[in-house]
Amino acid sequence: MSSKEKTQNVETEVSTTQDKIRVFKSNNKKTERSPDFWGRLNVGEAEYDIALWNNVSKAGNTYLSGFVSESEETDPESIEPLF
Repeated sequence: MSSKEKTQNVETEVSTTQDKIRVFKSNNKKTERSPDFWGRLNVGEAEYDIALWNNVSKAGNTYLSGFVSESEETDPESIEPLF
């Protein structure tokens, strides 16, 4: 496993031989509902888009929630939440 930071985006990379996930902080959200984090997930030969939002539970605990969808050639930061 490895972890690294970039200047503009925070990148967390966890990898095995073929499987890895890359998550970036959204620096230029298009709307208030745009994801706080976005990225890509590779599992075997398949690639998925990831969109994550910061949330706070009724008890006041912070957590991330999000979506994983089959990768498209669109900008993952343009994904809007369904809720």
